[in-house]
Amino acid sequence: MTWVPFSRKTFIEKALKRKPSFAFASNQILVPIMIQELRYVTGIMPLLFGANEQDIEMFGVMGLKNGPNAFVDADGNWLHGHIPFWLRLYPFALGESDKGDSPLFINDGSDRVVARNDGDPFFNEDGTNGPVLEHFIHTLRAAKQFRENTRDACSLIKDFGLLEPFEDGRYQLDGKNLKINGLFSVRETVFRELEENKYLELKNKNAIDLIYAQLFSQDKFDFLFHFFNMQQRKMSPMRKIGEDIFSETESALDFKFAE
Repeated sequence: MTWVPFSRKTFIEKALKRKPSFAFASNQILVPIMIQELRYVTGIMPLLFGANEQDIEMFGVMGLKNGPNAFVDADGNWLHGHIPFWLRLYPFALGESDKGDSPLFINDGSDRVVARNDGDPFFNEDGTNGPVLEHFIHTLRAAKQFRENTRDACSLIKDFGLLEPFEDGRYQLDGKNLKINGLFSVRETVFRELEENKYLELKNKNAIDLIYAQLFSQDKFDFLFHFFNMQQRKMSPMRKIGEDIFSETESALDFKFAE
């Protein structure tokens, strides 16, 4: 599957399958989360911060190890409450051009892209944008602004020295404290002692919402460990023996955010 520029010429006879499938995200561990959806995701998944060379943003954690996550079943159905905004945008995405605009891209191998008569057509009979395409264009533009606002708020949190590498001693994975390299949590003691002027600046940027959401969401690791333990119990005895004998020791879960 590849991302290609979306054009009328190429997709005039194509449509979007009406029933969404989230199979594309079944092995995805992290999903970007934006300020506007915090009230919905805090109660279903743990939240952490992730950084690359230029940006820092918030992510929802959907699994503990590579492989099927806890939120998408084998048939591509979303299992638990709110569907993160970023996943609902698939199979579309906005790119960046040298001119500073945001051209529309589509994953042409997605099973949601079907023949014109099998879904909601991207284009009307006269070649104008169909309702489903207009919906995605509008939503993608809004999502881009939401994500930029969230990144700005995350950057302020980082600039105030409120982040530290994530590690949680309440949970054990492979006999060690849960630690996910490349992800960060709030330094709660530092946050509680923050100067009033900095607190107000965080509030004005809506960064306070991100901080409390991250702190309040950590108990949702209980859910991920429950899912992980159920997956482990499903393994056959012979498969487990084979893995113990032939596999190398697994390294810590590590996320590197490349541009």
